[in-house]
Amino acid sequence: MTEADRARANGPALEKMYQFLLWLVPTVDKMPRAQKFTLGDRIQHVLSRPDPSLLLAK
Repeated sequence: MTEADRARANGPALEKMYQFLLWLVPTVDKMPRAQKFTLGDRIQHVLSRPDPSLLLAK
């Protein structure tokens, strides 16, 4: 399934959030160890729960 197909099926806002998470996870993995397990973990935890408004934006 292409990005355009997913955007049509799920809505563009949710697709952009998904693309951002695909970029974020490897970026957090590149952080120094001390930051990765504090700041990086919090960032991933907060952003892995989509905002309900993104789900309704379809």
